[in-house]
Amino acid sequence: MITRITRGVLDVDREAEVFESLRQGAASRPQLPGLLGFSLSRMLQDRAVVLVSVSYWTDIDTMAAALGPGWQQPSWPGLNEHLTGSTVEILETVATSFEEVGQLTPQDDGV
Repeated sequence: MITRITRGVLDVDREAEVFESLRQGAASRPQLPGLLGFSLSRMLQDRAVVLVSVSYWTDIDTMAAALGPGWQQPSWPGLNEHLTGSTVEILETVATSFEEVGQLTPQDDGV
């Protein structure tokens, strides 16, 4: 499983407009193949709102195919004009439950 985390920073005074655009976009967008789950969160930081999008994908190839050639770049369709900065992280999942974390054993690194 792949976790994709995208952060975007926008001015507080644009928050209502951007959230309405996000709601409309989410309602009209079909389910993407390979997308297991999605959340959009926010936090206030100084005079800005940080948006954090977290999506979970079956695998990296399916995610890349669904998102297109710019899959390694942060993307906020229709919102880029409102953002002052954006980043993306793509992570490989090593556990999906608390029980699995307890079963992980450190790899011998030769030390």
